[in-house]
Amino acid sequence: MVNKHLLEVLKTFSNEDWEEYKKYFKSVDALTGRKFVPLIRVLNKCFSDGMDLKTIPAAAMFKKAYGKTYNRQTLFNRQTEVLELTRKFLELCAYKKEPIAARNYYDRELLTRGLVDLYYKDGMKSRDVPEKNIFNEESYKHIQEMVLNKGAYYQMKKNPKEAMNNYFAHSKILLADLLCSLYRTGQELQIQEYYSLNNDYNPVLEFTKSVLGDKFFEKQEKFDDKIFTVPALRYYIFKAFGSPDNEKYIGKALDKFYEEENNFTEYFRTEMYRMFMTYYIVKVNKGERKYYENLYRLYKRKLKNNLVSDLKQCSYPASVFREYIIAGIKVGQYKWAESVIKKYSPLLPANIRGDEINLAEVRIKFYRREFEKALAAIEKYRSRNNMHQIDSLRYKLASYYEMRRYEEAYSEVDRSKHYLKNNKSKIPEIHIAYFKRFLDKLLKLLNYHANPYKKDPELILHEIENDKAYYMMRDWITDKAHELAYKKNKRQV
Repeated sequence: MVNKHLLEVLKTFSNEDWEEYKKYFKSVDALTGRKFVPLIRVLNKCFSDGMDLKTIPAAAMFKKAYGKTYNRQTLFNRQTEVLELTRKFLELCAYKKEPIAARNYYDRELLTRGLVDLYYKDGMKSRDVPEKNIFNEESYKHIQEMVLNKGAYYQMKKNPKEAMNNYFAHSKILLADLLCSLYRTGQELQIQEYYSLNNDYNPVLEFTKSVLGDKFFEKQEKFDDKIFTVPALRYYIFKAFGSPDNEKYIGKALDKFYEEENNFTEYFRTEMYRMFMTYYIVKVNKGERKYYENLYRLYKRKLKNNLVSDLKQCSYPASVFREYIIAGIKVGQYKWAESVIKKYSPLLPANIRGDEINLAEVRIKFYRREFEKALAAIEKYRSRNNMHQIDSLRYKLASYYEMRRYEEAYSEVDRSKHYLKNNKSKIPEIHIAYFKRFLDKLLKLLNYHANPYKKDPELILHEIENDKAYYMMRDWITDKAHELAYKKNKRQV
């Protein structure tokens, strides 16, 4: 097949998408002289069988579908036609996913044509739509327009009181939408700032920080105005990231979320768990390990509620799956972590599944102090993923250290540096920096063992604890530095 854009679209199709896709082309075939359905069936069968369409000549594909041989230009033209029709299919999919937006387009057309009576007749069906969507921020922009259309209708019917009531209702939804957008963006900018992903001055973050919303949201809570529930959640989470040491705001956010959790959409619930998890990850990355318990409880609750759509969208290394494993390990719930691997790893995208399962198993073996087994799991697994190589290297180095195989650890450090140098263009710069900091800290520990009289372990511990820059396996490095200092003090006693 030669049309790469068509192939990329088809790769995203679920079984349900394929069924709708075939129905769509049946309707196309009924209206045109072309017959696309035979080709669509062949494409569907190839994908179901796991075949790589890049390796199958278009001529063979079309011959299987139609029993004829076509020249190259005809093959190219037919694939282009299918792509154009597929674009229209995707437009229909988007249209179905936004029924309120579709309704608004229709209502606007009726009102523009002055068909107020038909608008009133059809509009009765969507009268309660705004109230049903007050917990769905993705619908705010659509329900704004719906309420404005109602206002326009009452104006045309010479009913100024009802028109103004709708315009007033619109103003509240507009404010809720603006606040959600502002705090959601500000929160993302704060996370980028924390991870040093963007050091440029940003006026949006500066403005958002200057808006003091405590009194405003307290007042809305007294009025019990539900349209400001989601904006309040966004505000409290934004404030929590801005002041992570003040747990007042994360507490308010959690209370409000749990109170209304069943009213939110699945997408929003999943996103909120993601935000709460990110907050506690920031805390543990600062060395506050007690918050692993908070993470573990969040993960258990999230999985219990079957909020797993984000697992299907994981990439490497941005994976919520590995965070479940780490939290389980940190609170000593190894069996729970193993059950997560067994139950949820099948949901991971196929291209990262093997890497994630291997890394999860290595982690569990390492923290159970089964270092030989961890090394064996690393050695027997081969991946082309450069990020997985880095993850494996650090557990290999840490295992050598724990087993007091210091010479091998030194050799592996050198190999790791060469690996980074040779693959600099294939690994994100920030991950190279994280790994280099890990190597730097590990060398401090190794150098002490090579010459324990050269540097005071208390000084090594001080240097490690006071380095606030993020790096891999910070908890483990800190523990090993504490061990050196403890052993020195014990000898002196």
